[in-house]
Amino acid sequence: MTRTAKLSFYFILFIIFGLIGLWMPLLGDDLHWGTYFGSNYFPHGIFTYYDGRYLGDLLVISMTKIKPVAFMAYGIFPTTIVYLIQKIREQIMPEKNIGLVSSALAAALILLSPVMIFKQILGWHAGFANYLPSAIFPLFLLYLVLKNYDNKNVHYYRTSMILIFLASVATQFFAEHITLLNCFNIILVWIFFRKHFGEHFKKVLNLILAGNILGAILMFINGAYIKILLGSDAYRSVSNGSKDTLFNYLKITYTPKHLIVVGTLVLIFTIFMIFYSLKINNTKQKLLTLLYYYQLT
Repeated sequence: MTRTAKLSFYFILFIIFGLIGLWMPLLGDDLHWGTYFGSNYFPHGIFTYYDGRYLGDLLVISMTKIKPVAFMAYGIFPTTIVYLIQKIREQIMPEKNIGLVSSALAAALILLSPVMIFKQILGWHAGFANYLPSAIFPLFLLYLVLKNYDNKNVHYYRTSMILIFLASVATQFFAEHITLLNCFNIILVWIFFRKHFGEHFKKVLNLILAGNILGAILMFINGAYIKILLGSDAYRSVSNGSKDTLFNYLKITYTPKHLIVVGTLVLIFTIFMIFYSLKINNTKQKLLTLLYYYQLT
C-alpha cells in the first residue's frame, strides 16, 4: 500500500473522530468543567486537593470551552491508538503485508463499541479526556519493546530520548489505574526482558522507568488521595456513599472466600495462557500474548 493511501486513511479517520468531538454536546461532568468550576480550577488552586489528573483536567476544561480543541483531541488520540495497533501488528508479522486491516478493525471496534463503553469514553468530554489519552503510552511501550526485542544495534537520538522521558511523565496525569499500570509495565519489562535489549535501548527503558515513577509520585501526592484513604474526602467515598477508610473497605469487600475464588480463576487462566503461549512459534507474538495476559490480570 502506498504512503499516500495510508496518509489518506488516517486523515479520514482523524476527521471522523474529530467530528464526533465537535458535535458531541456537553453532558454530565462536562457542564461542571465548562463553567465556573473549570474556570477556577487551576487559578484558585482547586487542583491541589481535587485529584492528580492534571493533564486530563486541563484537557477537559479546554475541550468544554473551545470547540476546535475538542475536534483536535477527538481526532488525534483515537487515530494515534489505531496507528499504534497497526504498528504493533507489523512488528509481530513484518513478513505479512495485509495493508491497513488491523487499523480498520481497530477503528471499527472503537466506532461500534457497545453503548455502555461509548457513553463512558467517547460520549462525554470528561471521560474521553482521561481514558483515551492514557491508553496511548501502554501501547507505545509495547511497540518499543517489540521493535527492540533482540535488536542490539538500535540507537536513539538524545532528542528522542528526552521526548520519551517527558511522555513517560506526562502520561501519568490522566487516570489513576493507568498510572499504576504504566509503573507495573515498565518494571515487568525491565526485570524480565532487559537482557534481550541493546545497551542503548536499556537507557531508554531506564528513562521510562524514572519518568513513570516520578509521574506517579507527583500524581498521588495530591491531597485528594490521602483523604480517600482516610475516608475524609467530601466528594468521593468508598462504601455506599458513607465515609469509610479505603483499608476497611478492602477488608470488608475482599473476604477470604472471595480471594480464593478469584485466585483459583486467575490460576486456571494463567495455566491456560502458559500452555497457549508455548504453542506459539513467533517469539514476538508470544511476548505480546504474555504481556497482554499480564495486563488483563
